[in-house]
Amino acid sequence: MDEKKDNKEFNLSEEISSYSVEEAENCRVPERIDNKLEKIDDSAYAFNWQPQDAPENVTDKRRAPIIYPLIMAISFVTVFFILTFSMFSMKDSEKTPSESTLESEPPAVTESGKTIYIKEYDASSGILTPHEIYSLSSPSVVSIKTSNGTYEGIGSGFVFSEGGYIATAEHVIHGMTDITVITNEGEKHSATVVAADELCDLALIKIDFAGLIPLEFGSSGELLVGDRLYAIGTPAALDFAGSMTGGDLSYVDRKVSIYNDSDGSLKKRMNLLQTSAALNPGNSGGPVFDSYGKVVGIVTMKLGDSFDGISFAIPSDGAYKILLDMKNGVPIDDASRAAVATYAAKMGIRGESYLSDGQLGVKILGFSSDECDAARKLKIGDVIVSIGTDAVSGVSSLAEAVSNYSPGDEVSVSVMRSNQLLTFSIILTR
Repeated sequence: MDEKKDNKEFNLSEEISSYSVEEAENCRVPERIDNKLEKIDDSAYAFNWQPQDAPENVTDKRRAPIIYPLIMAISFVTVFFILTFSMFSMKDSEKTPSESTLESEPPAVTESGKTIYIKEYDASSGILTPHEIYSLSSPSVVSIKTSNGTYEGIGSGFVFSEGGYIATAEHVIHGMTDITVITNEGEKHSATVVAADELCDLALIKIDFAGLIPLEFGSSGELLVGDRLYAIGTPAALDFAGSMTGGDLSYVDRKVSIYNDSDGSLKKRMNLLQTSAALNPGNSGGPVFDSYGKVVGIVTMKLGDSFDGISFAIPSDGAYKILLDMKNGVPIDDASRAAVATYAAKMGIRGESYLSDGQLGVKILGFSSDECDAARKLKIGDVIVSIGTDAVSGVSSLAEAVSNYSPGDEVSVSVMRSNQLLTFSIILTR
């Protein structure tokens, strides 16, 4: 009995040891054959064979977790670079030569029928910083002190040309007998008037001093609304000489009506640059610069004392020719003046608002000159009731109706004379 048992135990042990590797992987070896079977080494149950003990065709499964992720990572990076290169290639191939030109030179963009102008600057454009403009230009800007024995005034000006010629505004020196130019260095020079034009508010004076450098003029016609402008001058008093201020170009060709202080009638119309730069009494006659440091305007006025940021300058395109004619002694013609200002049309009468028996109009009290056409055709006591197609109800409406015309225009004037309605053709004067 014991012998048989031993033989059986021997045979089972021998059978287990004779398993091949393949057979071992396809079956599960029990932990024990029976309670009396001797325990087999744990390493055998785990099939943790050594490489030299395994057949050559067996793959080491421990390498798989490293190799597969590495292959996937390499594949992903390769595909990413291929797709990126393809996208850039397609974008470059779709660009045409005309599109390349537009990218480098976009002077205007048209959208919905509107043209938008764009200025593009580069390092070689000549644009100056405000400090550079001041440093280069302020030595050529002067203060002008005036008096006539009763009144004193202060204004600004700048060197127009060599030989001591100084440009300024006509109203700065109007009616003044003593004119003194004060340079940036504080030197004082007595000045004489070369020429002046009240309509355009321009004047040229001269000092006996040749050490100043003329400023360079630019073209006001090249300006666009929104361009930056700078002014240098003497606001308020000599204590503030050399003050610089800046602002935007608010309007290129603003039509400004100037009225007589005495009777409120229209005196003239001016074509001016409107700027938001802070300009004050004393700045009149001073230069206005563009971003290149060139003179594009001459300060002439601001809009009343109750408004800020609405100031005006005479455009350089019209002012330069007038000042040059003044220097050369050439008479200023109406064509040159028209670029800056035009006279308002006048009938040449003095009158008052009239109302009688429901009849409105302007009663003629007299004439400004016996030579005007109205003086030859109308009579004192006539009541003007219409100008052209415009009814006249008073002095203000008469002035408004006449302001629609220019000097030299021939208009139809209807008047009541001795209860009769008469119509005359009148040539307007200035």
